[in-house]
Amino acid sequence: MEAYAKHAGIWIEPIVIEQWNFIKSGQENRVYFNDENVLKIGYNYLKFYETPIDFFDNKISLHNYLFPDTPLELVGFTGIYNTVAQNEAAFASVFKQKYVKGHVLSYLEVDAFQNELIHAGFTNWAAPALYTGKDYIIKDMHVDNIMLTGQGNYRFIDTVPFLNTPALGYGGTRAYGDGKVCKVPV
Repeated sequence: MEAYAKHAGIWIEPIVIEQWNFIKSGQENRVYFNDENVLKIGYNYLKFYETPIDFFDNKISLHNYLFPDTPLELVGFTGIYNTVAQNEAAFASVFKQKYVKGHVLSYLEVDAFQNELIHAGFTNWAAPALYTGKDYIIKDMHVDNIMLTGQGNYRFIDTVPFLNTPALGYGGTRAYGDGKVCKVPV
């Protein structure tokens, strides 16, 4: 992948990233601010996904489908030092996401948010981090990953979505296959 990224011109040298405006580092990514966008270096996809393709199918494709107001755009790849296992080189994806003007939910606003998702057919398993619906599972929906705009709209900036398949044990009926989402045959 690194050789391909360099050949395709989508490899971003770590020295370039060091010049970006650093915001914060978490267990699965580092976050930077650049003009009107947030740049995320996603280095720990194994925290939520089993393979790189699971990461791309869900983190990008499914997030963008479910939350079109805050799409993730894969802009390249890099090599960084993983903050989870210190001094261990990591291959990482670089994402761009439009900066959301708003605020993270206060604990008083969480109840209204949870009620809205429950009204939309989701079950809250570990408030407010895990929600399951008939078709989708959305993890990591804690207050730091949900923004509320000045117009009162929710924006989701770092979700971990999956199709709700029967194998996951949440009563789902979805399956992955042939580039489209389909129902599991009965």
